[in-house]
Amino acid sequence: MPSLRKRLPSLNGLLAFEAAAKHESFTAAAKELGVHQPSISRHISLLEEFMGRNLFVRSNNQLSLTEEGRRLWQAVNSGLGLIADTADELREPPDQGVVTVACSFGFAHQWLLARYGVLRKAVAPVKVKLLTTDHHIEYDQEEAEILVRFGQGDWPDCFARKLFEEEVFPVCSPDFLARHPDLNKVVSPNKLAEMLKKLPLLHYDTGGQGWLTWDLWFKMQSVSYQPPSDVTYYENYPFQIRATLDGEGISLGWSCLVSDHLAKGELVSLCQPIKREKWGYYLICRKNLAARPSVKAVFDWFSKA
Repeated sequence: MPSLRKRLPSLNGLLAFEAAAKHESFTAAAKELGVHQPSISRHISLLEEFMGRNLFVRSNNQLSLTEEGRRLWQAVNSGLGLIADTADELREPPDQGVVTVACSFGFAHQWLLARYGVLRKAVAPVKVKLLTTDHHIEYDQEEAEILVRFGQGDWPDCFARKLFEEEVFPVCSPDFLARHPDLNKVVSPNKLAEMLKKLPLLHYDTGGQGWLTWDLWFKMQSVSYQPPSDVTYYENYPFQIRATLDGEGISLGWSCLVSDHLAKGELVSLCQPIKREKWGYYLICRKNLAARPSVKAVFDWFSKA
């Protein structure tokens, strides 16, 4: 059988063909590849000469693939795509045994901090670094191998696994409840909502990241509510929970973030949780990193924790 060199057309010709077929335009293909349009035309002509048949139909400045051209385009996409994916994998730096986990301040302080030592021991000798910020755009790049994000699981090009469903309910300190004993008599969320309108509520500045807010919580109880004009919004969820522990008011508590305080009796839940379909905390990893032993070890720990 003849060598591949004799059987295959030039790589430049295939690249020009792929771009021209994708855009159905020699001009757009030239712009993508950073060459002049006549260069694309020349590559396509040589490719058609090599194949011995037309690959494009040229009509009234319109460009479209012939049936043979479509077959070749599918083959080029498949072949060059596989080469590109393999090259991406080979260019990835070797596994150094260090995994950076990015998450919000709230998740780090309210859940991960108490378990960080267990995590480090469980995945040793892999080393775990933390990157914490409430502005997700700061770590939705390539600084971290694993992300813990609140949302609905729709992150393109990533593998996402739900860690915790969204379960939200009002919480307060035992001292606050003692000062407002009527809260113990409430049996329905609707009646509770009417009573809470008259009590100090602590608000979190979600920054448009999808967290359940007090006004939305009231709406889900079919109760109208407008936050006071002088309300103070906390920009950091752990600070808000600290104020709640100190008896300053009532907060919305996410079950995974306040579970330790509930278990210790430091906070009390005032009603059954509200759940929104798909919403919750997700563990996210770029697909090209999922097979790394160090990343898999940390990812699996979170999945089982």
